[in-house]
Amino acid sequence: MKAIIKYVAVSFFVLWIAAIVVMCAWNHSPLLVLSAIGGLLGIVLVCGYFSRHQDLKRGWRAGHRGRDEMYYEEMVKGHWERIWINGEMLCGKAHHVIYFPSREQWATLPEWTRGRQIEIVARIKQAFTPPGYEYQEAEQSNSDTLDKSCT
Repeated sequence: MKAIIKYVAVSFFVLWIAAIVVMCAWNHSPLLVLSAIGGLLGIVLVCGYFSRHQDLKRGWRAGHRGRDEMYYEEMVKGHWERIWINGEMLCGKAHHVIYFPSREQWATLPEWTRGRQIEIVARIKQAFTPPGYEYQEAEQSNSDTLDKSCT
């Protein structure tokens, strides 16, 4: 129940307050509101540009899809190649656990990942750091913790 209050009710309350502030400000000065919206849009675009630039510079990135899946992508021959790594949402200090594949599972991944398990796992751990993430190493992993589909 606390999660519902934290993530839903608080979000709606903040949006409601923001809508009231925007309406009051619009009645006073529409130009001010449009300038503020343009400024916020500019900040979002600049942050997105620098994030993309950082990913291209280092040649890899990691992220989430949905609740339980994580991915690792690397720039290979001019385009992003992806592997999926399963995880699970948790309740507690760590909000996710990541299940790393075994050596046998790693052998089924695309060619660009072969022989680079230690490097790729280290990068994933760099992107998903404790205390928000826990890791379950290959020796503890189940055989079905890796989705072999790649894009």
